[in-house]
Amino acid sequence: MKTVRPDEEDSPFNSPAQMLARAAFLLRLGGLTGGVVLLGVALVSQQAALAIAGGLALAAGGASHEWLRRHGRLASAAEGFDRYAVMTDMADDTHLAQLMNLLHEWDALERRRGLAGFDPWALQATRNDIHALVASDPALDRLFRAHDRAA
Repeated sequence: MKTVRPDEEDSPFNSPAQMLARAAFLLRLGGLTGGVVLLGVALVSQQAALAIAGGLALAAGGASHEWLRRHGRLASAAEGFDRYAVMTDMADDTHLAQLMNLLHEWDALERRRGLAGFDPWALQATRNDIHALVASDPALDRLFRAHDRAA
C-alpha cells in the first residue's frame, strides 16, 4: 500500500509525506546506530543509564523501521538518500574533471605565448571559463580562496 502519488516523485519539492518518511528513515539510521554504540559503551563502562538509553534508541530505530515498512516507504526513503549521495559525488567529480581539462587547455595556450599562432582571446576565454567553474562549485571556491590567502 504505497502512499506516494505519481506526481510527487517528479516534483523538485518534498511533500509532507516524503519529509515524514525521510525523517523516520533518519531516526531509523540514528536510532539503530546510536543504540548499538550506547549498548557497547554501557557494557564496557557497566552503567545502567547508558544501557537504558541504548535500548530506547534501538527501540525508536526499530519502530521507525517497522512504520516505514508497513507504509511501503522504506525503499523510497532509502532511494532518496542514495540518489542524493550519488548526485553529490558525481557533481564534484564532474567539476573536478572540467577544471582539470580547462587547466590543461590554459597550460597549452600559455606554452604557445609568443608564437605566431598565439590567440590571446582564447587564453582570456579559458581563464573566464575557469573562473566561472570555480565560482559555481563551493568546494572549488573554498580551495582557491584558501590558496589565495596562503600566497
